[in-house]
Amino acid sequence: MYVKKLNIGNNSYDYEKKKQILLNWASIKKCIWLQHEKSKNRLLKAIKSETILPTPLNIKDFVMASRNVIEEEELLVILRKRSQKTPYRFAKDIDEMIKQGEREKILFLCFPFISDWFSIDFVKTEYNKLLTIFHIKDDYGLSFGRARKALEDKIEVTAIYNTKRIRFSHPSYAEALPFLLLEDDIPTKINTKFFSKVLITLADNKDAASDVAHAIDRNFDKLPENVQNLLFKLADNKNTASDVVYAIAQNFDKLPENVRNEVLIKLADNKDAARDVISTVVDNFDKLPENIRNELLLKAIKCFEEVIRIKHDDADAWYNKGYALFNLARYEDAIKSYEEAIRIKPDDADAWYNLASSNVRKGDIGKGLSNLKKAIEVGGDTYIKYAREDHDFNSIRNIESFKGLIKNTGTV
Repeated sequence: MYVKKLNIGNNSYDYEKKKQILLNWASIKKCIWLQHEKSKNRLLKAIKSETILPTPLNIKDFVMASRNVIEEEELLVILRKRSQKTPYRFAKDIDEMIKQGEREKILFLCFPFISDWFSIDFVKTEYNKLLTIFHIKDDYGLSFGRARKALEDKIEVTAIYNTKRIRFSHPSYAEALPFLLLEDDIPTKINTKFFSKVLITLADNKDAASDVAHAIDRNFDKLPENVQNLLFKLADNKNTASDVVYAIAQNFDKLPENVRNEVLIKLADNKDAARDVISTVVDNFDKLPENIRNELLLKAIKCFEEVIRIKHDDADAWYNKGYALFNLARYEDAIKSYEEAIRIKPDDADAWYNLASSNVRKGDIGKGLSNLKKAIEVGGDTYIKYAREDHDFNSIRNIESFKGLIKNTGTV
């Protein structure tokens, strides 16, 4: 009975099917936005997302709520609100599991809430370990199978790169998590007794640590302080440092500025993560205070210099040092680093290209054009496209030799 209740209104459809249902019901209910081409097209574009109006029930709710609305922004507000029903309803179903004492199911759901990349073998192994930690009795080793069977309408097993992975059968279910973690801004029982506890346990597992970092970043403001602090622990781990940088980059605006900056500064001292820190600085250049930005770049440079001290012919270290120096506007020093990288690895098109950018920024147009030509010869037409769009070449964009270079390969 309970499983059947979970199934109501939850069948998902692809875009064409959603579009057909939406337009049919809108016609039947005489929605006025249907006659307004711009509003209609805006809605049809929005529902291409899997998480927008994922079920027929969501679509019907939206049609009923939007019959007399024509303004685009108002329609999008209703669209988001009505799309949220599936995650919200799923969250309520999980709350019911708590009341019914169905801890096996909740423990199982923690895995796809953390990541959609866990293999079924990994989940089974770790789930069985967690049963002991949570003092859940496992009758004859059947708990995993029972939980999976009970949740089969929400969970699917998908083969990716020859590995069977457990994930939610629709992205809307994953979006139930924010509704579960806080209630009146206070961490819930599901948060503190299950989700956070599983995060803490899996943080020590090398096969899950990177996924834990991403889960913490995505939900940082909803997690207890001891779980938030796991981010610093993972940043200290050389095996997960780069994953933490990537997680920060993906969730840059979701993290408190002080936490984000403190973790990045710690990671900039790590030679395995320093290159990724620089990329994060560049991608979020205007969002970082200048003093933090410069500190991160200088720390990264020290890391690369230490690598070079140990192994002078490390082309990647020279390249990365040049990249950091360029972003500090130290173009002459960047040129020297890129030239060393090319001396060691002459077929590195990126190094030739960045050397050309540095030359032009410094004002040496001739060398810049010559090195850009070499980047195109080594790396192909991709570097023509880069140069066409790159602001570093704005100062020479009207020079005929540059125009010829980015129009035809090998022409200066």
